[in-house]
Amino acid sequence: MSQTLRERRRANDFVAVQELCAQSGGRIAIEQTEDTPPRQYVLRFAVRTLGPRANAVAPTVRDVRLRVDLPDAYPNPGSMPRVKAVGPIYHPHFFSPGGDMCIGNAPLTGLAAFVEWLGRVLVLDPSVTNEYSPANGEAMAWVRANRASLPLDPVDFRVAVVRDANGQATRPAEAEAPPAGARPRPVRIAWGLA
Repeated sequence: MSQTLRERRRANDFVAVQELCAQSGGRIAIEQTEDTPPRQYVLRFAVRTLGPRANAVAPTVRDVRLRVDLPDAYPNPGSMPRVKAVGPIYHPHFFSPGGDMCIGNAPLTGLAAFVEWLGRVLVLDPSVTNEYSPANGEAMAWVRANRASLPLDPVDFRVAVVRDANGQATRPAEAEAPPAGARPRPVRIAWGLA
C-alpha cells in the first residue's frame, strides 16, 4: 500500500527529528513514538530551565519530557502540533496544573525545526519568548526580572556531527563552546505540505 502525502511528510519529519537528536549531543532524545510514521512523540530535553525549589524559582539543569501530538490535518496551515509536559513543569508558556503548552502563532514548519524551537522555548531564549501571552504569569514575572541572564542555556541544538562514508551521523563531533553572550540562531519558516 502506498503512503499518502501526509504519511510521507510524517515519515520525512521522523527522519529529520532523529537527525536533530543525533546532532544535539544528547540534549534532545526521542523516548517514545506512537504509530508508523509517528503521530505522537515523547521527547526528552536535557536543558537548563526553570525549576521550582522550596517555593523559590531557580534555574536548574534537568530533563524535561514533552509529548508532541500531530493533528490529523498536519502539516496544513492552522494545524499546529499540540504539546504537553509529561510531569510537572514551571514555565511561562505552560499552564499549571496540566502542563499544556500555549504555542500561540509559532511561525515554524517541519517537525525538526519545531522540536528545536521547543528546546529554545524551554531555555527561555528571548527571541522565542512571548512576554505578552503567558500561560503562567508568575513564571513570566521571573523572566521579566531576570532578562539579563537569558537564555538560561545558550545552546545550539545542531552541533557538528561526524559522518561515515555513507553520510550517516555516527557521533557528535567535539563542539566549541559558544562565545559568552552568544544567542542561538532564529528559526523562521511556514507550515504547509512540501
